[in-house]
Amino acid sequence: MGYVMYICSCNTITDKDIDTAIQAGAKKPKDIYASCGGKVQCGQCVRTMANYIRGTLSTGEGSGCCQEQRCACSEGNHQTGQEKMSA
Repeated sequence: MGYVMYICSCNTITDKDIDTAIQAGAKKPKDIYASCGGKVQCGQCVRTMANYIRGTLSTGEGSGCCQEQRCACSEGNHQTGQEKMSA
């Protein structure tokens, strides 16, 4: 079963949206916002997006999550926010 991780709650941008934007050529957070039809609002997600881009671009894989240590992943066993709370 797949998961969805919201990276930007102001614009409801998920990790899957970021993957799609990066695959379409996004190199900076502003490119991701443009691809998703949003704009910077509170700014809390900008650093996470930048880390995600670096992780994705450096590995050439879809999700930069595990490489950037933004979740409790272990060898590809992704844990959602709810699972992290109960772990």
